[in-house]
Amino acid sequence: MSAGDFVPHTEADVRSMLDVIGASSIDDLFSVVPPELRDPNFELVPALSEPEVVAHLSSLAERNDPAGGGLSFLGGGLYDHYVPAAVRAIASRGEFATAYTPYQAEASQGTLQYLFEFQTMVAELFGLSAANASLYDAATGLVEAVNLAAARNPARRVLLAPGVNPRYGRVLDTYSGGLGILVETLPENDFGTEPGAIAEAARDEHVLAVVVQQPNVHGFLEEAEDLAAAASEAGAVTIAVCDPVSLGVIAPPGEWGASIALAEGQAVGNPIAFGGQCVGLFACDEQFVRQMPGRLVGETADADGQRGYVLTLQAREQHIKREKAGSNICTNQSLFALMVTVHLSWLGPQGLARVADLSASIAHDAAARIEGETAFRLASSRPFLREFALRGPKPAAEVLSELADRGIWAGPSSESHPDVFTLAFTERRTPGHVDALVEALSEVGKP
Repeated sequence: MSAGDFVPHTEADVRSMLDVIGASSIDDLFSVVPPELRDPNFELVPALSEPEVVAHLSSLAERNDPAGGGLSFLGGGLYDHYVPAAVRAIASRGEFATAYTPYQAEASQGTLQYLFEFQTMVAELFGLSAANASLYDAATGLVEAVNLAAARNPARRVLLAPGVNPRYGRVLDTYSGGLGILVETLPENDFGTEPGAIAEAARDEHVLAVVVQQPNVHGFLEEAEDLAAAASEAGAVTIAVCDPVSLGVIAPPGEWGASIALAEGQAVGNPIAFGGQCVGLFACDEQFVRQMPGRLVGETADADGQRGYVLTLQAREQHIKREKAGSNICTNQSLFALMVTVHLSWLGPQGLARVADLSASIAHDAAARIEGETAFRLASSRPFLREFALRGPKPAAEVLSELADRGIWAGPSSESHPDVFTLAFTERRTPGHVDALVEALSEVGKP
C-alpha cells in the first residue's frame, strides 16, 4: 500500500499534480524521511477484549496519586473546593452542547446565554466594566492582559510584583520577547511588595503595566490600593491577578485601582484534574473593551421582540483587519466556563462569601495550632485568608516529601525560599484534618 492510497483524488488529479512539481510518485514526496521511519516495524501486541482494555487502563490509572486520594492542602493556584453534583448535572444538559467553538454562533442560543451570564458574573465579581467569554487559564490570561495594555501604551516595560505566581511569570516571559516587552520583577519585602519599589523602578524609564496578585502566591495580602496608586502615578496600568473565592470577602480589583484583572477559575465549579482543569477569567474597564481578547457575547432582541444572544465582539485577525486585532486567541474553555457559571449561580454572593469565610476560619485556626505545637512558623507577618506560607527547620522539598509519605499533600514550595512552602485550606477541610496535619508537621519538624 502506498501513500497515494490515502489521497482523496482521482489518479488523473494525482498525476497532474506530480507533473507540475516534478515528482514521479506520491512516495517521492516523502523521500526526505528515512526509510526506517516511513515503514517502521511496529511490534504490536495482539488486540485485547473490552474487559481486558478496561482492566489494563485501570491498572495504569492506579499508578497515579490523585489529590483526592489523600488529605489535600495543596494551593498555589488550584484548590480542592467542593463541587456540588448539580454543577455536572446541569452542565451535561443538551441545551449547552456545542461544537469546539460556535462558528455559527447564533444557532447556539443555550451556549451564548450561559456565556452572557458568565461574563456578567465575572464582571461583577471583579468590579470592572466588561468580561470576555473566558480564556484558557490564568497564565495565558496574564499574557493577554499585558498585550491588551500594550495596545494603548507605547512603553514596553512590565513590572511584576514578586508575589505573582512564578508559573504565570514564566508563561509571560515566553511570550514577552515576541511582544517586544521587557518583564522585570520588583524586589520582595516580607513576602510582599512595597509601593515605593514601583516609583523607584519607574524613575528613569516609562512603565507599561504593573502586575499585582491579591492574595499573592504565598497567600498573603498585599497593600493593593497603594500599589495601584503608585502604578498610576508612574503612568502604568495595574493588572490584577485574583483568586475568585477570596473575592467573596475582599474588595474586587476594580475598586482598588486595577484596570485589567484575571483569575484562575478552577476553584469555582471545577475539580482538580492533573494540574487542571483550568479556565481563565478575564475582565477590564471600558477603555480596553474594543481590544479585549477572545469573544464578547451580547444580548439583543430579534424582529419579533424575542430576547436573543449574539457574538458582539471578536477582536481577532480572522474577523477584523489584522492591524486592529488585539489578539489571535479564537476560542474559550466553554465547558469549564459553563461549570463556573452554574457553580456561581448555585452559590450566589452570600454562598461565595460563606465558602471564603469557612476556608479562612479553618486556615487561621490551623496557623495558630501549627505555630503553637510544631517547629514551623508563618513566613510573614502579613495578613492572609485561606492560604499561607510556612518556614521550617528543614528544606521545603524534604518536608513535602515526608508529608506525602503520610498521605498528606501540601505545597507548592517557594521558588525563591528553599525552606518555605504553602498550605491552603478550603471548606472541605475539617478540624480532624487539621489535627492530622498538625500531628504530621510536629513529627516532620523534629531534628
